[in-house]
Amino acid sequence: MKRKILILIDILTTILLIIQIQSTVSFILTRFSILQNYSWEKYLIYYTMYGVSDIIDKSPFSHIYIRFVSIVFFLNIYAIVVKMKGICNKEFIKGIYRYFIIFNAVFVVLKNFELYFYLYTLTHA
Repeated sequence: MKRKILILIDILTTILLIIQIQSTVSFILTRFSILQNYSWEKYLIYYTMYGVSDIIDKSPFSHIYIRFVSIVFFLNIYAIVVKMKGICNKEFIKGIYRYFIIFNAVFVVLKNFELYFYLYTLTHA
């Protein structure tokens, strides 16, 4: 059962990372000429205005998407802890499942930075 939950978390994380990568590529292709003037905080705020993220943001499902990303964020923290314990104990985490911990960690780090920069711009505006 635990393995199936971890596979589901990995699939959801991969889908959300693909959405973010597609929006980032769309952002880079659209704003390539002025990209050097953007800082990391501007990038993490503005990439959502392009690509699939923009379509989701303009749809009536934007609030559901935000909640979904939050749930997957917390599930990724759980997945990281379980996978680290499994790797240390040499339990059921074998093969490709072991390498999906990188996706989990990248997702958590990106969303933490995104939240930090979003809160920073809200409080210092």
